[in-house]
Amino acid sequence: MIIDGDRSPGTASTSDSEALRIAATVDLLSEALAEQRQSITASNWSRLDKVLPLLGKAVSEVESFPGGETGFKDAIERLSFESRQEIEGKLLRANEDRLVAAELIRINLWRANAIRTLQMQADSSDGYGPSSMRVAPGSKLSARA
Repeated sequence: MIIDGDRSPGTASTSDSEALRIAATVDLLSEALAEQRQSITASNWSRLDKVLPLLGKAVSEVESFPGGETGFKDAIERLSFESRQEIEGKLLRANEDRLVAAELIRINLWRANAIRTLQMQADSSDGYGPSSMRVAPGSKLSARA
C-alpha cells in the first residue's frame, strides 16, 4: 500500500503496517460476506455454519482497530488515492453481498413462517387435515331425510 503524502499539514498519513492491516481486514470482511451470500443462495446451511465465525472475526478486526469503526474509516481516508479507491471498491462489493444476504435471509424467514402456518392449519381441527374429515356432532342430517 502507498501512503498519501499529499495531505494537508495537520493530517497524519497511514503507515505501511496500518495500510497492510486495513487491506487484510477489508479482504477478510469481503471474503466472509461473499461466502455468506453464496452459502445462503445455495441454501448450504452447513457451509454457512462455517462462514459465521469468519464473519465474526472480520467484524472483531474492525472493532479492535484503534478508534473502532470510526478509527478504521479515518485510517482508510488517510490512505493514498489509489489504495483508498481499491479498498472502497472492495467495501462496495462487500456491502452488496451483505444486502443480498440480508434479503435472502428475509425471504427464507418468510418461507419458513409460511410453511409453519400451513402446517399449523393442517394440524388443527378447523383446517384441512385428517382430523377435519370426521363429522362433528350435530352436523349430520336426520337419518329420515
